[in-house]
Amino acid sequence: MNEELMTIKDFAAAAGISHQTVYKQMKKRLKAYVVTVENRKYIKKSALDLYATHATQVAQPMQPEKVSKNNVSSNTVAQPLQPDATENATSFATQKQLENQIEALQERLKAAEADKEFMRDQLQMKDRQIESLNENLKIAQQLAAADKQKLLALEAKQAEEPEATAEATEPEVISAPDRKQPERKRSILSRIFRR
Repeated sequence: MNEELMTIKDFAAAAGISHQTVYKQMKKRLKAYVVTVENRKYIKKSALDLYATHATQVAQPMQPEKVSKNNVSSNTVAQPLQPDATENATSFATQKQLENQIEALQERLKAAEADKEFMRDQLQMKDRQIESLNENLKIAQQLAAADKQKLLALEAKQAEEPEATAEATEPEVISAPDRKQPERKRSILSRIFRR
C-alpha cells in the first residue's frame, strides 16, 4: 500500500480524534483527502495538517506560569496570559471554517428561498387553473340541465302528437304490388338530430 495513505483507524489515532469523527468529516472537511482503493477508503497523510494544531494542543495543554513566593510582591498583579502564534493560527483557521460554513448555509438558504418562491408561484397558477375548471364545469352542468329539460319537453310533445295523428288517419289498405316497406321507427335522439 502507498505510504501516503492511512486507514481510517490509523488516521484517527494520529490526529487524536475518534474514528466516528473521521467518518463524519469524510464528506465535508476531509473530502479532498479521501481515496478509495479496492472498495476501501483511505485518507492521505497530508490531511493530518488539518489536525496538527489540534493534536499539539491536546498533547501539550498550556500550563499557567508558576510564580514562586520569592517573586511575588504585595503590589504585583497577575498578568493575563498572552495567546501564542499557534492559538492565533488555530482560531484563525476555525474562524475561516466558520465563515465558509456560514457562506455555504447562506447559499443554501437563498436556494431554499428561490425554491419556496417557485413553489408559491406554481401553487397560485394551479389555484387559477382549478378556478377556471370549476367555472367551466358549472357552465357545462347548466347546459346539460337545459338540454335535459328541452329533451323532456320534446318527448312530451311527440308523445301527444302520435295519439292525435293516429285518431285522425285511418290506415290505408294497399294492394300487394303497390305495398312499400314501412318506414323504420326512428328513435327520439335520431329525430332530434335528424340522422
